[in-house]
Amino acid sequence: MSNEPEEAAGAEPAPGPDGAMFTPYKGPRSYQPEDADFFFGRGSDSRRLLSLILSSRVTLLHAPSGAGKTSLLNARIIPSLTSEGWLPVRVLPQDDPVRSTREATLQTAVLHPELERQAVERALRSPIGAGGKVPIGDLLKRYDALPRSANDRRNLLQPLESSLSCRGLPVADASRVTPYFSRLLQSSVTLERYGTMLAAYAGADEAPVDERTTLGQLASLLDRPAVHDSHAELLADLVVPVAGLAPFFREFFEVLDARDLQVPLVLIFDQFEELFTRFVDAGRLPGRTDDGPDWRRRWEFFEEFRGLDAARRHDARDEPTVEPLPMRFVFSMRDEYIGQLGPLREVVPTLDHHTYRLELLPVDEARKAIEEPARIYGYAYSEDAYSEILSGLVKEERFVEPAHIQVVCDKLWREFGHRLVNAGERRAGAITLEDVRALRGTGGILKTFFDEFLATLDSKDCMECLDILSSLLTGSRTRNIVEKRALIEAPFRNGAGRARVLDLLENRTIVRVEPRLGGYFVEITHEFLIEPIRDAIRERLNPNPLHRQIETAIRTLEASLGADGMIVRLPDLGEFLTMHEVRHDIRWTHVSAEMMLRAAIVNDAPPEAMQWWIEQLADGSRDHPMSEDVIDSLKDRARNRQLLNKAELSQLRGRVPAERPVLELVLRSVLASPQSSRDDLMYWTREVLSHAQ
Repeated sequence: MSNEPEEAAGAEPAPGPDGAMFTPYKGPRSYQPEDADFFFGRGSDSRRLLSLILSSRVTLLHAPSGAGKTSLLNARIIPSLTSEGWLPVRVLPQDDPVRSTREATLQTAVLHPELERQAVERALRSPIGAGGKVPIGDLLKRYDALPRSANDRRNLLQPLESSLSCRGLPVADASRVTPYFSRLLQSSVTLERYGTMLAAYAGADEAPVDERTTLGQLASLLDRPAVHDSHAELLADLVVPVAGLAPFFREFFEVLDARDLQVPLVLIFDQFEELFTRFVDAGRLPGRTDDGPDWRRRWEFFEEFRGLDAARRHDARDEPTVEPLPMRFVFSMRDEYIGQLGPLREVVPTLDHHTYRLELLPVDEARKAIEEPARIYGYAYSEDAYSEILSGLVKEERFVEPAHIQVVCDKLWREFGHRLVNAGERRAGAITLEDVRALRGTGGILKTFFDEFLATLDSKDCMECLDILSSLLTGSRTRNIVEKRALIEAPFRNGAGRARVLDLLENRTIVRVEPRLGGYFVEITHEFLIEPIRDAIRERLNPNPLHRQIETAIRTLEASLGADGMIVRLPDLGEFLTMHEVRHDIRWTHVSAEMMLRAAIVNDAPPEAMQWWIEQLADGSRDHPMSEDVIDSLKDRARNRQLLNKAELSQLRGRVPAERPVLELVLRSVLASPQSSRDDLMYWTREVLSHAQ
């Protein structure tokens, strides 16, 4: 795959999927495998790291925060490993590292006919697809001939949504997967290999897929019931009904070998520091609750990896041989956590000899990252503009954070670059020093990235936005990871409003939302956003009178309601009036609304306030509607056997939907909780039985 600059077509790119505009730069987002053509500046690092991975069974990649480890892996290492005949599988720890390893392997390694059909039909509808009549060989030539700035070039490589099921049972959570057909277009998978994989599904009687096969014929093949049945049989063979990594991967290779689908794996454990930041014993940390991932899963993973590293192939008599499983392992993490890798070093004593440290981007490499994507699109930077950008971003006179380059250059593209590639506004064809200074230089661009987003929000949305983001920061000025449901359904907060604001944050790439085991998790996209967010919280959120009122009201509610959600005290008149004033900004449970009415009566509140709370309790059906999203979330937790904690159960009092899976989940949670009192058991048993009748 070439990365030499080329002449652009000289036209502004058209919108991509879902109306998105493909641009020369990524902003705060990480590069993905489909962005490889636009990734510059890591040539030496890429070659040396690839060589280390290919020559080592276990490799450790570590770097300071902001160095771009994930982008390097996605845009350079993963495509290169694929071209070398390996199958790279990127794994995030999520809430269960062992389970996520198995699921990521099934999603990435197995060819899914429905996903392939969608990718083929996407190509069929594109300008180079000729309605399905073009042979695959000609399509590959047409794709290679597309300018790298062409929208279709990246559009045809985009991952697609995939969820695996086997015999009606879910095998892996929904995630975005790059189809093998897209990898074929990218030249990281050969047509011969692609045809072999399809032949394993289609059977010996089917004509082989080769360069003469048309797109229409390929789409028809992928739609055949026999192909889907064969895929289902393969999944059934791969889903080992026992826990652990060694049995799973031993069976994985045996099944694929029997179908002539042999492929060596490289498991890439990215963001591996999460094992040490999220899987901790909450009892030892002040203020932490036990709602996070179970810390025991961290030790379970290291034990499972020990067994996987020692696993050997079995012969025809199912006896172990001396041949290890055809696998490589890469652990990628931030510098400050490598000292905690003692359990991994016990398994791999030579780990420190197979370690690569990625520095921030050197200045000479930064020039390529700035200039080459622009050249592909047909514009440039004047020398003094480039010098201004670099001088504003350089650290210690030698390094630059890659994300800063991306955000600054993306802003310059949106303000000036996209006009330069239009024939009517050529000017000198370069972004100038005056252009950079018009945006107050690199410092102004980085600061305004977040400020500009806040300026689009009204005062209430801005408050909700900053409140959400405050949960995504730790006290040590690092990024936190929080379950999406916990952010939206925060105690007593307006869930619908928070969900809408969270969508806005995701669309502006200030946060990313990723599917992980049993749910979706949210984190801030990049480190450079931390300081602007902290500044906005300090300057806009903390002094906000409405925010202070809501926080006061919530603290009063928490003090007035016990851990079981029942009333333990009534607010005084001042507390009642404060809560009544912000009543539209708080989500009321049946019990908390009843508490407000009682407080109104006891404190002789104004008649209009008392009447409002009487009306709130008069219509139980209107009182506490539960959104479909919340009901769906509860159903998902029921399917994944994730029990509710006591605080969550209290929020459901008086509003449990009459859905059998949810009712069963509630009862299981009450019975399993050591904190459940006899009154809790009686209350929830009556509640579940009343709905079940």
